[in-house]
Amino acid sequence: MTLLTLSTVVSGILLAPLALISVLTGYCMKTPGLIRILTLGMLSDYNLCSLIHVDITPDTLALIGSIHVVLAIESIYRKYYGINWMLNYLLKLYRLIAYILCSLVIILAILHLIVI
Repeated sequence: MTLLTLSTVVSGILLAPLALISVLTGYCMKTPGLIRILTLGMLSDYNLCSLIHVDITPDTLALIGSIHVVLAIESIYRKYYGINWMLNYLLKLYRLIAYILCSLVIILAILHLIVI
């Protein structure tokens, strides 16, 4: 297993609990009573749920998700580049779009951190 593959797996593993926390805190903001039961009272305060959901998880998800996307596209690019000219063109296009979108996400996450 290469370092690139290992990093992709680790970032993917980090995304799963962050997504779960984001979903739970979102539900907590909407129906606190139900989430209090499902999380055994750990997420029962609306203010805590809104703090986690609005201030913490978006930036963390954006940064780790961007890292995961870059690692995944590099892994795909290295594996399939050179097979034929059309695939090379599509890989380069996909890679360019992924880098542009990840750059925008990181800029927005940094701006969100600066504004808050």
